[in-house]
Amino acid sequence: MCPRPAPVLTRDEKSMHKDEESAHVFIVRVWREPRELEDAAIIWRGVVEHVESGDRRYFTRLGAMTEYIRGYLEQMGVEFGPLSQVKRWLKG
Repeated sequence: MCPRPAPVLTRDEKSMHKDEESAHVFIVRVWREPRELEDAAIIWRGVVEHVESGDRRYFTRLGAMTEYIRGYLEQMGVEFGPLSQVKRWLKG
């Protein structure tokens, strides 16, 4: 059996593959906790998993999930907040 030839990639596909090397992949699951009492407060829970490392973080508030992901983005050089917006404006 002959090996398959490598696919020919378009410029956009090559760019996508290059971008994937500096990307992080997360799996996010969110669910509502079952309640025994009908009028009990709804409790939402979730887990976010960083696919490459297998690290998982469970959360009971959405902000905890975004803080976890934000840490990875900051390692990639992404800046957040009004100060980063001012810096971009001054560079422009």
